Amino acid sequence: MTQSLTHYVHTFQEAPLAETFSCLLVVKSQDQERRRARMLKHADKQPFGRVEQRPIEDGLLVSCSLGPRGLTIIDTKTFPEPRHIVRFHTGFLLTLVDRVVQLSPKGVVEREYRDPHFAFLHTIALHPDGERMLVVSSGYDAILELSLKTGKRTWEWFAWDNGFNPSADGVYLASTPERARHYEREGHKALYVDPAHYGPLGIVTAKRTAHPNAARYNPYTPGTLLVAMAHKGEIYELRLPEGDKHLRCALHPMAHGLIPHKGGWLVTDTTRGVAILFGNGFAERERIILTGLPKDPALGEREWVQQVLPLSSHRYLCLDANRGLHVIDTEQRTRATLLPDPSWCIQDALVLGGE
Repeated sequence: MTQSLTHYVHTFQEAPLAETFSCLLVVKSQDQERRRARMLKHADKQPFGRVEQRPIEDGLLVSCSLGPRGLTIIDTKTFPEPRHIVRFHTGFLLTLVDRVVQLSPKGVVEREYRDPHFAFLHTIALHPDGERMLVVSSGYDAILELSLKTGKRTWEWFAWDNGFNPSADGVYLASTPERARHYEREGHKALYVDPAHYGPLGIVTAKRTAHPNAARYNPYTPGTLLVAMAHKGEIYELRLPEGDKHLRCALHPMAHGLIPHKGGWLVTDTTRGVAILFGNGFAERERIILTGLPKDPALGEREWVQQVLPLSSHRYLCLDANRGLHVIDTEQRTRATLLPDPSWCIQDALVLGGE
């Protein structure tokens, strides 16, 4: 087996960016310090996440530039817990806590997409035909596909109906009353999760059975989807009607990303401070390790690298909750660190181009 190539970012030479490029930062909330303190307090708790409901946080879509002088803010717009952004026509699609919004190039909301099972939304992926989008509804352990034209659901997948049961407290969750009765006939304690009885966050995080946080159409095997299950750090291939396939790749809880890159998949192992490039069969090819970079000593070994996003075949933007933003070059072995507002909990970014 070919040995994986490992990049230790702390050994890279610190160098300011030579160029300036425009960027959109998706800030899911403005309470990063409180989140960090909570992470330290509950770091060893399994499963990850809250056990009670909380208020919806105000997040931001930040238009900025990254360059030799650091991070320069151009404009900010407030949204309820945005998490992921993709290009769409001349503008963008952005997930908010319980809806997807279509934005103009200047960030003005032009259309909203809603669904009864939209809650705690994470990623969006555009279908190759340009007519559908795949939305991860973490609040209901669901992957939903919608028509971009009509806004209607064209396909659905609930983790509860596909082997991800019971919850941590032994309850079998069900997306329909019929499914709940089926579980009860099998002798299980069951709960029909009626979205009418829940808010924009859906089920509390700790009681979800899978907590999907990324789903992508598979460009290497048309007709399949890949889904990251955050509770256990697992990745699944959904191939209907043949069934689901567990792709074992040694991740940890709360992994993020699942981005097609260099003929494979770039996944951020968030709680280990590592990004891994897998081949399309999920054999490891490269590893980017951020753990050696300086941070607050009070954090100890705790890591939270939200995302590592490819800028090119060898340049990456790393969203590190404990250290800031890093632009790294694995060929030149350089890194530039930029410090955003310390209250920002940055979930995603979209680089728009150089200036």
